[in-house]
Amino acid sequence: MIDVRQTRRLTTTLVALTIALVAGCSPRPEKADTVGGPAVTSSSTATSATTPPPVVEARSLTQAEIDAALLTQAEMPPGWTQDTSEDGPADEQDALTGDDEASTYDPPACEEVVEGLSGDRAEREPVARGEASFGTETFQLLAEIIETWEGSLREAALDDLVEALSTCPQYTETAADGTATTMTISALDMPNYGDRTLAVRLAAAPTESGGFDISFTLDVVVVASGNVSVSIVAGGFAPVDPAVLQQVTSTAMQKVNTVV
Repeated sequence: MIDVRQTRRLTTTLVALTIALVAGCSPRPEKADTVGGPAVTSSSTATSATTPPPVVEARSLTQAEIDAALLTQAEMPPGWTQDTSEDGPADEQDALTGDDEASTYDPPACEEVVEGLSGDRAEREPVARGEASFGTETFQLLAEIIETWEGSLREAALDDLVEALSTCPQYTETAADGTATTMTISALDMPNYGDRTLAVRLAAAPTESGGFDISFTLDVVVVASGNVSVSIVAGGFAPVDPAVLQQVTSTAMQKVNTVV
């Protein structure tokens, strides 16, 4: 069985590192930054709504502005329902935090990459933060996190992050209880929606088949515009339609910019 803590830890780390490193970068590239290798592209079924063009005007948001900018049920494609429970991604992360020091890695060289990323997780707290979560009847999920940060941010560190992830595209992490999960980090083809955007796909699979073991995929898109970050994490037992992911990300950025 997959240890969900392993995937969620890496996802949270990628989001935290990207928003701590990227905002304020110039010039703006046309495409999102991603890891090396063939990129997953939008080749699935078309959606009923037209994808809006990317927008890049957000500079800083207050807590009230973030609350107003979060996606709602009305702005999601058909089939998605808003999760109105009080627990969000941050609460789930706190609940799933465990003893990660005892994990082992194959190949061993990936330990330095993964543990290094976790150790470098930004120590700063955002000035303001909000989140919204959605799901489908087929057990897909999509979470949006909007945050405002302060202080100078380093563009070069994003390049170092992408390079580090590219050196370890697949590894197996075995937790202290013996649960082993194979993680695959692959390229995700997305536009750039801000100053810089990071887009990667995380796929987690058990090392042995059988029983109720399941695999799942998460697409992580982090947009930095000024000191504002908009993170979209989407996936499930099967990837979210790439066209839907692009539509939701672009709609989210458009809404963020309407409250500036």
